[in-house]
This record gives sequence, structure tokens and C-alpha cells, in this order.
Amino acid sequence: NILTSSAGVNISFFKVLRIFRCLRVTRILRKIESVKLIIDAAFDSMKPIVNILMFMLVVLVVYGCLGMQLYGGKFDFQEDGETEIPRQNFDNFLMAFLALFQVLTGSAWELVLYDCMRVDSASSDFGVPFILSFFLLSNYIILNLFIGAILANMS
Repeated sequence: NILTSSAGVNISFFKVLRIFRCLRVTRILRKIESVKLIIDAAFDSMKPIVNILMFMLVVLVVYGCLGMQLYGGKFDFQEDGETEIPRQNFDNFLMAFLALFQVLTGSAWELVLYDCMRVDSASSDFGVPFILSFFLLSNYIILNLFIGAILANMS
């Protein structure tokens, strides 16, 4: 307190620099050959992983625009005389992106599928192929691309 009050300098900024002490662990781990191999493979596969992420972003944008075309404004369901709009809808790009991200993560993705099926029961049967094609493309093909990018740099 004497140092900070007399010099007018706030030392709390220097406390933030303590985070860099955690980097000492990486120096120790770099000495172990098997861990060094894994760390080098992880850093070498950053460029292919960024390319895969960009491809995934393009797929999300395309499916988001397609979802807005097919289901924009159609997720207003009548139940007990009240209009219910589910949280996962395709009314705007942000909500379409979030609904597709929910499908991508597999977290209650079947709710989005069921809502698409409820809309399609009156008009067409495009909800199941739309959601399932996105689910299969994102979870199996792109996941395997991630694994392949990492394993390609392991040897």
C-alpha cells in the first residue's frame, strides 16, 4: 500500500501478469517426447482446422438461408386457442443459425425436426430430409474431417 499510495501506481495490473506463470507448465511438457508430438500435431493442424471451420460456416449459412426460405414465419402453431412460436425457428437469420447450431451440437435437435415436421404435415415433406441431411453432413462428414486433419499431422 505504501508503494501504490506514494507513487500513484496501481499494481493490480501486474497481478494479471501472473497468468503467464501457467505457461511454465507447457515448457515442462515440451520436454516429454510423446506430449511434444501431440502439441506439435495440434499446432500444425490449425490451418486445416480453420479451413474446415470456414466450410462449416458456409454450410450453416446455406442451410440457414434455405431454412428461412422454407420455414420463415411458419412456426406459429395454434394450441388451445393461443399461438405458440417455438424458441427454435427460422424467422430470421440469427434464429435460423441458432436452430441449426442446436442441430449441429445434437442438443435436443429432434425438437427442431418435430417442428419442421409439424409445418410440413400441411404442405410438403421436406422437413425430415432438410434436418437429417444437415445433421448427417455436420456431425459425421465434418467431424471426420476434423479427425483427419489432426491425424494427418500425427505422423
